[in-house]
Amino acid sequence: MKNFKPDVIKFKKPESEWTEEEHTEYTKWVLKLSMAHRFKQQIQENKPLTNRDKRIIERFRSGADFFGE
Repeated sequence: MKNFKPDVIKFKKPESEWTEEEHTEYTKWVLKLSMAHRFKQQIQENKPLTNRDKRIIERFRSGADFFGE
């Protein structure tokens, strides 16, 4: 995750001024970070990944939208 650089320009306004689209983008960004952290921990502990985990990692790598938009 060292090379991960979020587009923080979108989130410089106070949260009370965010539009619905900005809230959605922020939620997607937070979910991707939390999933990446979870998988990183799981891999470091040498736990085998399930097929579901592998599919999620592949979606994350390809930049797929998890909300189905």
